Amino acid sequence: LNQKVILTDGQVTNQGFPVSIMIGFAFIMTSVTLRVSKSIYRKKQLFPFLRRCEIVAGEKSFSLLGFVDSGNRLYDSKRGCPIVVISRKNLEKNNILPYLSKKLGSIKYNTVSGGGEMPLYKIGGIIFKTNGEIIYKSATLGVSPSEYSGEYDIILHPSFLCG
Repeated sequence: LNQKVILTDGQVTNQGFPVSIMIGFAFIMTSVTLRVSKSIYRKKQLFPFLRRCEIVAGEKSFSLLGFVDSGNRLYDSKRGCPIVVISRKNLEKNNILPYLSKKLGSIKYNTVSGGGEMPLYKIGGIIFKTNGEIIYKSATLGVSPSEYSGEYDIILHPSFLCG
């Protein structure tokens, strides 16, 4: 592409402009637009399953963003309540570990990406605020050694969607 360029001293020159720069710029803009679009679409799809909640551990409560996972079918057989799962990284990031009072043992689990065994801890419960109403649910906390998406802090049990 030849473009006329007028220099400061009044001379007119033809400058070559590589087509590859324009194609590269278009490719970068397309890639950025697609990534932003996918991110917005993914957040729109996740929104109905995200819940702001507080877990009560010891004498303290911790505000977390939870994801209601329909694949979480874990129950604490001793206490008869659902298990919520937090990654070790989020447990340390939110400084929750010192407030966990009693280890209840462990549970074996399987996921699409593998399986293993996670330790279980007794917590006071989970508090949800829905439509101005405060809902308290009993739960057990499972600590996953593997990490998950950074969009949420804790994986909630699907039973929390009901009421």
